[in-house]
Amino acid sequence: MAAPLLTVSGLTDPGRVRPENQDAFAATDLSKESAGARSIEGPDPRTGVGGGTLTFFPTSKGILLLVADGLGGTPGGATASRLAVSATTEAMQRTTVGGPPNADDAARRLGEAVVEAGRRVRTAGEASPDLRGMGTTITAALVLEGLVLVAQVGDSRGYLLRDGNLVQLTRDQSVVQELIEAGAITRAEARTNPQRNLILQALGSAPELEVAFSRSELQPGDRLLLCSDGLWGLVESEKIAEILRVAASPAESCQALVSRANARGGTDNITALVARVD
Repeated sequence: MAAPLLTVSGLTDPGRVRPENQDAFAATDLSKESAGARSIEGPDPRTGVGGGTLTFFPTSKGILLLVADGLGGTPGGATASRLAVSATTEAMQRTTVGGPPNADDAARRLGEAVVEAGRRVRTAGEASPDLRGMGTTITAALVLEGLVLVAQVGDSRGYLLRDGNLVQLTRDQSVVQELIEAGAITRAEARTNPQRNLILQALGSAPELEVAFSRSELQPGDRLLLCSDGLWGLVESEKIAEILRVAASPAESCQALVSRANARGGTDNITALVARVD
């Protein structure tokens, strides 16, 4: 399959409860010629909301999609998520200068970029008393020729919709996920479990990170979704799949997903990044 044409939309919203949006997202063409000029990102620091849409044409360097969720209740969550997004993007832009990577090389570079972002978040937190203890999740998807590589730390999720069927590409690095896998609680019980917000890893919280990876082939008509737990924690997988199936565009998908999460209470910041493969 030739390199896919991607239409990408992102939308982030503070929700109805939190006074600050600690989420961040970005979609960037990593080709040297267009780096910095071909990207969308959010939120606007002044308003806490933001979105945008771009069509990315095939590039040998890849398209990088990112969603990060600053840790609620910790100082500097917004700073951490935005720093993680920018640091990962910058690291990937530097490492792709030498030519188009193969899949294994690209996965290695993506993992190194996430680890470098973690170091930068941790260093920034240690350097400022106001930011000490800050951290963030991150889910990064690198779209190459007919392939998507996903790297994850924390519990922001990646999904793939194909032929109407939704598949989760990531595994939550969380306490409740381990309880589910141990058979101690059900997925329904996880939604109200008092430990549902406890994650096992975050950028900035520890000097060592174990980045989780997945790899999937892409086909025309596929939809990719990266999102924070403010979305998937309130909107059931069946409803997410329905919205991705029926929405006419990635922008409509993002708006419908964010609106649905707000309608369910909007108890956390909400971010959706949707890419359609054409």
